[in-house]
Amino acid sequence: MKTYIVTFYSHFSAIRFQKILTADSAVRITLMPVPRILSSSCGTCAQIVTPEDFINYHYDGLEKVYSCENAQYKLIYEA
Repeated sequence: MKTYIVTFYSHFSAIRFQKILTADSAVRITLMPVPRILSSSCGTCAQIVTPEDFINYHYDGLEKVYSCENAQYKLIYEA
């Protein structure tokens, strides 16, 4: 399983993204405050745990996507 942190430009985008991914039973998504080490325009991020690469979940409201391993964040996408 792979873990990602996704930041958004707005709270609305975060909530819509959660609704879209909730339909995929293989994905576990949790909305939460953005970790302090990362920045976001709206302060809300999604933690996603999935067996697939994140590239399969592109959404227009994304700001940045980080892979998360051993409490280390690596930027893998920036709008």
